[in-house]
Amino acid sequence: MIFGPDGKLYYTIGDQGKNQFSRYCETIRAQELPTAEQIEAEDWRAYEGKVLRMNPDSSIPEDNPEINGVRSHIFTSDTATIRA
Repeated sequence: MIFGPDGKLYYTIGDQGKNQFSRYCETIRAQELPTAEQIEAEDWRAYEGKVLRMNPDSSIPEDNPEINGVRSHIFTSDTATIRA
């Protein structure tokens, strides 16, 4: 988690160890994108494997990308593992 030069909070979420060891058969959600209904319901399951960008109050920035007609906290997707 880090604040960027734009004052936004950047947060990475890995794929939660899916498809390895005891989680071998669990679905990797890194390529899934949330629906508008999931965002409205605050269902964050589709955030696995993503880089999130949010305002300091945790709201969605107006200039975040709109993907498939949905604006969410997602800044980049299909990011299984990021190391700083």
